[in-house]
Amino acid sequence: MRLRGIVLPCMLAIAVLALSIHPSAAAAGAVVQNDSMWISPSSNLWIFGEVNNTGDVWLQSVKITATLQDANDATIDVVFSYTEVQYVPPGVIAPFRIEEVDTAKSAQVTSYSFAVEFQEAQPIPVKLAFMNISDSKGLEYLRVDGEVENLADSPSMFTKVCGTFYDETGQVINVGFTYTLPPDIPAGGKNPFTLTVERASNVTRYALLAESVNSGYTSVPELSSSTLVAITAISLTAVAMRKKRLRDRPHVSIDTLRD
Repeated sequence: MRLRGIVLPCMLAIAVLALSIHPSAAAAGAVVQNDSMWISPSSNLWIFGEVNNTGDVWLQSVKITATLQDANDATIDVVFSYTEVQYVPPGVIAPFRIEEVDTAKSAQVTSYSFAVEFQEAQPIPVKLAFMNISDSKGLEYLRVDGEVENLADSPSMFTKVCGTFYDETGQVINVGFTYTLPPDIPAGGKNPFTLTVERASNVTRYALLAESVNSGYTSVPELSSSTLVAITAISLTAVAMRKKRLRDRPHVSIDTLRD
């Protein structure tokens, strides 16, 4: 009887505790990091950067809107773009580039701020892999060569390769893309690619992503060096503290002012 008197209260306590525990809901979030501004030789303004999926769900159609401002904080223009890949898995970084095509407006810009919008997405198969990556640097251009292997049982159609290029401080100073040759990779096959970008003298690291536009396949990010992982992790710690996200749908995050 004494044992029963101890066991019953314990069982009741465990039952109450189990009922009070609720599984945490999946949360979506994204921040812009490591961005930089550049005026091209043609006098157009470019903003390069990357979006980090800080949530635990997949994202798609990630839109980055930049508000461009002059020295008096007056709005010069509002421009936008999307990440170079359509799908961004949790914990993955996807590059973007935004251009101001009006050279008169470009000359007035001294700072900018970001807003990020996105949709939640179902996971897509990680069936693309990079192989045999090599690079060569000239006076003005950096060339990256390699292969993309299709690990799926069906063709990878319109296979896109995106590159994020960093300087020694970890800032994104260029973003480029290309397609494999040919762009359709048969099941189990490997197709080559060549990606060339300018501003080569300042590039110290790069990262690659591949995505099958029509087949719904993606890749694990390919980094040119483990040093890049450390730089990105350090930058994220500082940036994440300065970001906030509106909770209304569609998802929107507001970034801090950039000089």
